[in-house]
Amino acid sequence: MRMVSALLRTVLAATAAIAAATAAHAQGGPISPALPAPGQVLLQLLATGSVTLPADRAAWRVQLVCKGKTLAEARQASKARLDQLASALRAAGGDAVKLQAVAPNGPFGFIGNEQYGDAVAALAATGLPDATSVPQEKTIVSSYEVTLADLSRTSLVRAAIESVANGGSDPVYRLNDADNARRKAGAQALAKASLDAQAYAAAAGMKLGPMTRLANVGPAGIERWNQELQARIFGAPEPPGTVTTTETVYVDFVLNP
Repeated sequence: MRMVSALLRTVLAATAAIAAATAAHAQGGPISPALPAPGQVLLQLLATGSVTLPADRAAWRVQLVCKGKTLAEARQASKARLDQLASALRAAGGDAVKLQAVAPNGPFGFIGNEQYGDAVAALAATGLPDATSVPQEKTIVSSYEVTLADLSRTSLVRAAIESVANGGSDPVYRLNDADNARRKAGAQALAKASLDAQAYAAAAGMKLGPMTRLANVGPAGIERWNQELQARIFGAPEPPGTVTTTETVYVDFVLNP
């Protein structure tokens, strides 16, 4: 019982630390500068925790492709299509739906020269007709994100998007308070690490000592965007209408003889 109580105190005392580390995406640092004394053993563990919570919002990426003989005609067609999409979304989602313009590729993009000037010269050398001399339609491609706060209208909003847009993703579900979910997942990971540490100590015939390091290695920034991108392409692995948050921690314990 004493070991269980000590373990519980260890978990409770460190939950605040993992919450702060998780929210800030800390990459490491000692809780205590103490080094193992002679006879002590440093136990290093890696643990992962995850929580699945009901989603607060659904989001879609939508693409509109409009053409015209001139750039002005293409812009006019694009505006008309956007007005049509906005009207369809209002009818389907009411005040719970929002539409905003976004960059076509999010944080991703292409670097380099995509002009192939040599192709024109090579074609001219063959004596074949130059396709560039034929008037081409002007095309405008615009991207938008649709967010919905009332998940009971998900099917209606999805149908509205499909009726107007040239392309769209499956809905990606999100939380309003993602930091809270990360704190819960981090606390679960810490609890697993503490239980593993207790098991190692018992197997080695030693006593579980203090935690000396706690480092959060959960995904952040571009990694989180990549997770969302994977969900858009392959479908979210969690049940529809829920969000699964995963956090991983490195934990060091001292084992006493």
